[in-house]
Amino acid sequence: MLTKPASPTTITLWNGREIPRLGMGCWAIGGPFFAGDTPLGWGDVDDNESVEAINRAIELGIRFFDTASNYG
Repeated sequence: MLTKPASPTTITLWNGREIPRLGMGCWAIGGPFFAGDTPLGWGDVDDNESVEAINRAIELGIRFFDTASNYG
């Protein structure tokens, strides 16, 4: 019987540090933003819920958070 090898749970960065393969996308917690009159971001966001979500991700071992300045 053939078995599929387990996917690694971490990746090694260029500097030798290992981080979990799974990260957290943070666009949704950026709140609303616009390009002129065109809405591009999410609607209103509760800051306390956002902090709770980030803290929970850290508790679960997440160490990579995908952020960008245009997220709000």
